[in-house]
Amino acid sequence: MKQLLERYWRGETSLEEESRLRAYFAEGQTDPDLQRYQAWFAYQKQQQKVGLDPAFDERLLHQLEKPVEACRLTLAMRFVPLFRAAGVVLLFLALGHGMQHAFLTEEPMPCADTIDQQISAPSVALSEMTLTTETLPADTLSPLQDVPDEPR
Repeated sequence: MKQLLERYWRGETSLEEESRLRAYFAEGQTDPDLQRYQAWFAYQKQQQKVGLDPAFDERLLHQLEKPVEACRLTLAMRFVPLFRAAGVVLLFLALGHGMQHAFLTEEPMPCADTIDQQISAPSVALSEMTLTTETLPADTLSPLQDVPDEPR
């Protein structure tokens, strides 16, 4: 029995030999050395008795009998994943360009001087905002002076 049990643990036994082992441990009169394996074979025998609920087949067949409606896909709906992927790519490109512009340019950007002004409403804020040149270096204004006043 010990040799057969060793072959069982290595997975080298046939179904007939496994049934002999189960019968041996089901008798209850085993060697003291093999007593520890008796619980394993008792558990296997108990699990063989466990089955599915009698109503399982009925529930499964009831779910399978429900008709499935096919939905019609339009051309636009087929391209939705492609549009989403393109949107993500454009988002990353725009963020990358913005980050590159923000961190790699050393020129200060002209901004509205609103530190000393009281702003009460958005329309008032837009009308009272003025660009100041006192805080900007003179070389940043040179590209602005080359622009013609009238459109062509």
